[in-house]
Amino acid sequence: MKKLLFAVVCIGIFVVSGWSLEIQCQPGQIWVGTPVQFSIIGIDASMPISATWNMGDNSPQLNGLSVSHEFKDPGTYSIQCNCADGRMLTRSLQVMDHRVITASPGSPKAGEMTTFQTQFFARNQLRWNFGDGSVENGSSPISHTFSNPGSFEVKAFDYNGESSQPVKITIIVAPDNRTLTMTGGTAKANFPTEFQAANFNVSPLQWNFGDGTTETAPPNVQHVYRNPGNFSVSVTVPGQNSASAKTLAIQVSPDPRRVEVLPSNPGKYEAVSMQAVGFPDGNLLWDFGDGAQVTANRQVSHAYDRLGNFTVTVKGQTSSALPVSTQIRIQRDRRELKLVPETVQVGAVVQIKALNVTAGSVNWRIGSEDLMGRPSEISHRFVDPGFVDVVCNIPGQTPLTARIRVNDSRRIAVSPKVVFTGSKVDLTLLNGKGPGVRWEITGGVSRNNGLLFTHEFTQPGSITIQAYDFNGTAKTPVTKKIQVIPDNREIVSEYKTIFAGAKTSVRALRFRDASIQWDFGDGQRRMGTTNMEHLYSNPGLYTLKAVDFRGRDGKNVTLSVQVLQDTRKIIHPNRIREGEAVDLELTGVTGDRFSWDLGEAGRHTGRKIRGVLFRRPGSVQVRIEDSSQVYPPFTALLMVQADTRRVTVPVFALPGEAVAMKAENFDGPKVAWTFGDGSADVVGAKSVSHVYAKPGTFTFVARDNGGAGKKEFTGTLSVVELSPRFTLQYLELAFDSGKAYSVVPLKNRPPRYSLKMKGSGRGILRGKWKLDDQTLGLFTIVLRDGETAVLKRSQMPKLPVQDVGMHHLSFELSNFRFSGRIPTLRYFVSAGGAIQLLSPEPGEKVSAKDRIVLKWKPSRAATHYDVAVSAVPFQFLSDRQIRWNAASNTGMVSIPLKDFKKEKWIYWLVRGKNASGREITTSEVGSFRPSCD
Repeated sequence: MKKLLFAVVCIGIFVVSGWSLEIQCQPGQIWVGTPVQFSIIGIDASMPISATWNMGDNSPQLNGLSVSHEFKDPGTYSIQCNCADGRMLTRSLQVMDHRVITASPGSPKAGEMTTFQTQFFARNQLRWNFGDGSVENGSSPISHTFSNPGSFEVKAFDYNGESSQPVKITIIVAPDNRTLTMTGGTAKANFPTEFQAANFNVSPLQWNFGDGTTETAPPNVQHVYRNPGNFSVSVTVPGQNSASAKTLAIQVSPDPRRVEVLPSNPGKYEAVSMQAVGFPDGNLLWDFGDGAQVTANRQVSHAYDRLGNFTVTVKGQTSSALPVSTQIRIQRDRRELKLVPETVQVGAVVQIKALNVTAGSVNWRIGSEDLMGRPSEISHRFVDPGFVDVVCNIPGQTPLTARIRVNDSRRIAVSPKVVFTGSKVDLTLLNGKGPGVRWEITGGVSRNNGLLFTHEFTQPGSITIQAYDFNGTAKTPVTKKIQVIPDNREIVSEYKTIFAGAKTSVRALRFRDASIQWDFGDGQRRMGTTNMEHLYSNPGLYTLKAVDFRGRDGKNVTLSVQVLQDTRKIIHPNRIREGEAVDLELTGVTGDRFSWDLGEAGRHTGRKIRGVLFRRPGSVQVRIEDSSQVYPPFTALLMVQADTRRVTVPVFALPGEAVAMKAENFDGPKVAWTFGDGSADVVGAKSVSHVYAKPGTFTFVARDNGGAGKKEFTGTLSVVELSPRFTLQYLELAFDSGKAYSVVPLKNRPPRYSLKMKGSGRGILRGKWKLDDQTLGLFTIVLRDGETAVLKRSQMPKLPVQDVGMHHLSFELSNFRFSGRIPTLRYFVSAGGAIQLLSPEPGEKVSAKDRIVLKWKPSRAATHYDVAVSAVPFQFLSDRQIRWNAASNTGMVSIPLKDFKKEKWIYWLVRGKNASGREITTSEVGSFRPSCD
């Protein structure tokens, strides 16, 4: 679109009294959106003025001799400048417009995207009116699609849409005659499908085939769909949005071609039949995926010589369609050797077959035997035991192998099992195949015989027997080793003396069978082991016989047995009591090598035992064994009575305290007492009293019958200074005045004090007095449970009053750890007499005003004083805790009460010093209480 260009006329002259002013503008040619600089020329510098500008476009007024302004619309404008001195300047100017809009394409079609581009606009953000009812705010370039054909006036409003006059362009939109068609017939997967786009203004075009594939191509294009299905194909001009695209819905049929494979799960070296279905007649290109390729018709056969996954592809030699492929998985070698049965015994015939093998002739190797040029199925007899390898060699293929286990149930049976020198023994090859066997025996014996062979062994030692089966043709013999031994069997009795009515043990030594036939000679016979027990009812002489191998040995082993009458018994006291030692004796025997088993009373040795102690009442089973093996074990039952004797004493006692001891249920009127503290033994009554002088743990002993009793009754008694769980509940150390502080004149009578204690439990507390950290003396105080004890004056040392100054008295407990605080007494030895406190008086209540005056009577020996005041009384127990303040007056001091709580006691102390600063006297501790009354 072309715009008219207007000439700019700028005229503004004002002449007054020989001088003139005019409006000057820059630049000379003005376009919409161009900044214009206005200024007044001809002004005399000696007469400064100010001006107000009206630009004629309804914009706000501007102030200044020089201003800048930008016109948003073309046209003729009258510029007016009003000066401050009343003069008015005017000037007319023409604003031209060279803004244009271009469209691409210039002649769009309905449904085709059109792009609008602006030039020389003042702003990039515009308001667009496309003439078809669509209004949009946007920058340049901007695209728009006209849905219908026709003529449309497109307007663009500059200055972010605020311009009153738009820039216009007229667009003629033609009807949409673009078409998109599919040619070439039905679309099929893997075959090229042809598309044609007509009446598009440009080439190439942007194609989207609907299967995820896009490309830039000419209007006529081919595309191959890999899979069947429904697809939406679209085509548009490159750079345009999808709204202007032409679309076509198509249906892609499945690929009619396929490859059929039989079998579906083939094995290695197996011929695979493949058929290409749906292909036209003629040669096809086959690729089997293992490197082999062939040109053949629609049906081929192929064998794979390795395991893996293979892709088979087939295509026509001249066809443009994509190849058809299928997957063949070779995951195992289907060839195998089948042995029936798989596990056999020696001598069995096995059927051996190579499965899935098409070769007409193979070579077999069975063990070390080669069978050449045999069929794939044979039978074979295995005559030797063990694992045998079977190998089938097929020309051009890897061999097939198998292993068969040939078990051997044959064995050589020896009867009898134990062979003695000179015995004739039957040797039998059990489960042998025969009919003949070659027997070989250590010593050079070799005989061909049947499955049974009888041989006499004349020499002792280790013998090896070998039997070669199958008439001696077997390579591996059946072997057995035996030991030929001398005949040294005998019968022994466990004990030399056998009593009638008592079991005796006999043993068959060096017999070779676990089962023995026994004849005890008293009419009793039975089958048993090599160790037997037997009871002879009557005394007499008997012959004992034993036959080996369950009585089948044919030879008797004998022993002559003498049976006697049993006269043994145990001699013991009439009464056996628990805990009391007794003497026991076994009679009716000789010798002294007897072992007694008395249960809980332990084990003892000898024919007569002394001091046997049974600790529990009840019946006791006694067993006596003769370690010399002369007599069999002897058993008896003893009765033990309960012992009710006991000694009762207190749990503990204090030193010097009488202890009552009582012996209960003791025998006899007298009891022998031993007290364990070094005092002499006493034979006295069943109840006695004894005093232990010192602490300790003492063991006492009591015996009945005046000391003749064998059992000692013992116990322990703890003599302690403090009873168990003793606690100190109360402790008081104070001067007789009841206070913990006192002032004593030099060399005057010392102050008297007292010590009181109260505890839970009984005890004797020991301690030492400490004066100024030096030991002053020792003390002992006896406490009764719940009673307050006062220390005697005789154990309280006199306090020295020779040294002027402060002294501290306390004590330490040596045999008890007190968890509380031990009090300390303080007394001051004064060289000038005690300072007398005047006011407030001790215990006085004072008014809780701001300050209080403390007064005292000065001492003649002191030259200046210090005062200590505290709300905590125990601070006066240690000099290190007292905070002294010097008193400015000699008899009084004023202190503030704001630092102390009302209704709480306040304590104070005054000390006097001489000219050299030495403390020579103090007062007693005073007290008063601020009150609100």
